[in-house]
Amino acid sequence: ETSCGGQLGSREKITSSFAMRVKDEEDCTGGVLQIKWRRQSTHEQKNIWNVSRILLPSFRVAEPLFRVTVDVPKRCNLLDTVRMVLTIQSSSPVPQRIELSIDPPANKEALTVAGPTSFSFYTPPKGVHVLEYTITACQSGAIPLPLVQLYSTRYSKFIYDANDLGVIFVNATPINKTT
Repeated sequence: ETSCGGQLGSREKITSSFAMRVKDEEDCTGGVLQIKWRRQSTHEQKNIWNVSRILLPSFRVAEPLFRVTVDVPKRCNLLDTVRMVLTIQSSSPVPQRIELSIDPPANKEALTVAGPTSFSFYTPPKGVHVLEYTITACQSGAIPLPLVQLYSTRYSKFIYDANDLGVIFVNATPINKTT
């Protein structure tokens, strides 16, 4: 349920959008979008609510060609080396050539990335390709993670373009763990 609130004058329009969440690869039988609205009353009329119903068509959610996950710890200690793992899963029945580009964050001295940062590889048909990197935190605080781009040469488009993977929080001194 959503509210678009606002008063419209003569010949004005209001627009609202919505999204439907569905599970992976399933048939959706459509539905009904119900809109409740009213006209501003004059002193002679009451505020009468109107209901408009719009039928939503049935559709099928197709499995995406690629799923990309990035696994990296949310925190570490200064000068610790941690793993960043990129997993590329292809649902295509043919091999896919992917071009990878990893750019350091704006503050290049804060994090170092060990591993290839620009190359291409193939994903096997309906298979998985895993890339592992090590990241060393050279400054403390909230440090932005590297920028990652994956480009499909077959489809001539980016399949992953995360300009913000978030941050890793780097402690200046180790936190003592109690046992």
